[in-house]
Amino acid sequence: MSLDYRPDEPEFLADPFPMFRRMQDEDPCHWSPRLKAWVLTRYEDVRRVCLDKDMSSDRLRPYFATLPPEEEGALPGLPPPIRNYEAVLEVTYQAQIVPGWTIQPDFQYIINPGGHVADPADPDGLRPLRNALVFGVRTTVNY
Repeated sequence: MSLDYRPDEPEFLADPFPMFRRMQDEDPCHWSPRLKAWVLTRYEDVRRVCLDKDMSSDRLRPYFATLPPEEEGALPGLPPPIRNYEAVLEVTYQAQIVPGWTIQPDFQYIINPGGHVADPADPDGLRPLRNALVFGVRTTVNY
């Protein structure tokens, strides 16, 4: 009996664990024609693939490119975002103004916010979020 793995079905989304248990028992390395991809269900298999430098995180673009418009999901016409990294540079200093009162300015520069996801304000959805500068001030009063 072949497995009918449909990760977008409401029954699966409500409780995916029975299907995953069955896949682990019957077909731990399952080819999904719907996803046009392999679905791995055993920890060791997933770990091996994730640590393999020859495997790409960009395997879903071919699948999303074949979907009809009504099945594209949350990002019509676009593949899911491929995130790489987010970095934060932070400078802070705490100064005592008078005994019992401190003030602490904080500057942060965020590089690739969200790991390079698309800017929701961009009508085309292609431009990533811009780097950001954040300033905050914290004050503490002890009495």
